[in-house]
Amino acid sequence: MAENISKDLANRLLAKTLKPVTEYTTLYIKQDTGDDSIADGTQERPFKSLLACHNYITSNLGNTNSFSRITIKFLSDYTETATTITFGSTNLSLGVGLTIDGKGFNVILCPITAYSCSIDLNNLTIKYTETNNTFRYCIDALYCSIIRVFGTVKFIVDVTSTTKGSFQSIMRSLYSSEIALYENFTIEFKENISIYNIFIASSLGGYTLYGDIKINGAAITLNQIINLNSFGRFSIGKYNISGTSNIIGSKYYLNYKSLLVLNGRGNEVINLGSKAGEAVNDSLVY
Repeated sequence: MAENISKDLANRLLAKTLKPVTEYTTLYIKQDTGDDSIADGTQERPFKSLLACHNYITSNLGNTNSFSRITIKFLSDYTETATTITFGSTNLSLGVGLTIDGKGFNVILCPITAYSCSIDLNNLTIKYTETNNTFRYCIDALYCSIIRVFGTVKFIVDVTSTTKGSFQSIMRSLYSSEIALYENFTIEFKENISIYNIFIASSLGGYTLYGDIKINGAAITLNQIINLNSFGRFSIGKYNISGTSNIIGSKYYLNYKSLLVLNGRGNEVINLGSKAGEAVNDSLVY
């Protein structure tokens, strides 16, 4: 006769069983009272940490070829304790998209790397501090990744030039990746700093604006706000880049067949930077 097992043990066994994502799935995080050792992502048993939720997705939900979406929501305020988190093709199939939505709470995340996956960010803050000083970007989109950053997201850089470590730029889009920035998205610098760029795109990587964006805060010394190389692309279209930061450096630098789309409106749509932009080696500003 088979022995009965407890409900808790049964739930743990089920949690280890592969669960392909065939429809929209929501997982919950509650930093104050969540318990990662027993969590399954329900509101009754939420995760305590994004990293544990990420690992659960890796082990249980990521292996699927269906086009579906996983949404991570929060049941309390949340401040990330990890220095970086990586989402990628090793744990999310190309058919699975991930949404991280902090609506209703103060959610502060660390820098994020994306490999060959789709991520939406909404209602949260990405913060780069001295503890992140071995990472170069707030967002690093690689190998056909698609990152959508909505206007309820703020990027905060809270380091000086003497404490920035490896930090180079706010975002990088590389190897056919795409970063979309939506209306009212802001980047805020807390301290004066010297960095390389704000946006980098190379090897067919690109950006598209779907609204005005602002760069606010301290004085920034850099090479250029936008750096495009090797078929990099940045589409500003009918929108603008402005803000309160005093930026010393050029508006853009385009190299080797890169493209900056201004819809014929001229450099003034980038209302920051002390120098005009430059396009070389068959690059084009349109």
